Amino acid sequence: MSRLLQPRIWASFQECSGLPSARLPETSPPRQDRDRQDKLTLRRTAVGSFGSEPRRLPVDTPSSRSRDANSENMGAREHFLINRKSHVEAPNHLAVSHLQKIISNLVAKPVQLTITDNSFSMINVTQSNSGYALRLHHMFLDADEEVLSSLAYFVRSSSRKVPSVLRHFVEANSDRIRKAPPKRRKTALRTVGRFFDLRAIFDQMNHEYFDGKIDCLITWGAKRRIRRQKSIRLATYSEDARTIRINPILDRSYVPKYVVQGIVYHEMLHHFLGVECCNGRRIAHSKAFRRLEAEYRHHHRLQSWKKNNLERLLGR
Repeated sequence: MSRLLQPRIWASFQECSGLPSARLPETSPPRQDRDRQDKLTLRRTAVGSFGSEPRRLPVDTPSSRSRDANSENMGAREHFLINRKSHVEAPNHLAVSHLQKIISNLVAKPVQLTITDNSFSMINVTQSNSGYALRLHHMFLDADEEVLSSLAYFVRSSSRKVPSVLRHFVEANSDRIRKAPPKRRKTALRTVGRFFDLRAIFDQMNHEYFDGKIDCLITWGAKRRIRRQKSIRLATYSEDARTIRINPILDRSYVPKYVVQGIVYHEMLHHFLGVECCNGRRIAHSKAFRRLEAEYRHHHRLQSWKKNNLERLLGR
């Protein structure tokens, strides 16, 4: 396959976006975190009867507190969690108790309810054999029957799709969501690994595919212990920090160079294209993204290698 240079990238990009070729596309406004994709952020975890690790569904990604799945008397306790600096007063005890009973009846299981004033996570569900630990933004204290029925359906369901009723409810109450100040973390850049130099790879991909116009940072990420995972994130791009982080698990002798190059190229595309908004949703992997992603000359080899070596990367 011949080398794919900048004109081909731009031709494909213009075809699906309509942007002029004289300048790079403008990226979308900075956001708190790559995984925080919109105001309706939901997280579901499920804990098995043998104490297995929580199962995270990609309905959303923001970090939030997990609860003991085997806690006793889940339906008998109510929790109020309002930030001390928040302008929101602590919710009425009777209102929370009433809402907890309604949801418990709708899901036909005990519910431990926590009311929060979160900025990103509106709904958080932790499931166990005995019931649910449910964390809700305080806006749900004023939810009507239709919204609560949709909420109960989401709690019971294992579906990753967010019900439109919930999405519309959160959008309609977006003015009640506390605005959190941006959190920036200082990144200590580490580009030279044991087997791969990320700076050299970045410069090569930048010259070959982007005409040297990509100006974000790149570094090896922090080393983390892998515990009974079924998947692994090989890299991330933080739009706020303008930084690509590559999982150091790829800095191994058995990992081909074209794999690391393809992962770096993938994250460079996130910086290049930004995030596409469609019907109020932020889409990171749009059709334009997938089209340009396939322009990488080892794209199919990369996908095949990841599929065949997942177990090895997970240390199995």
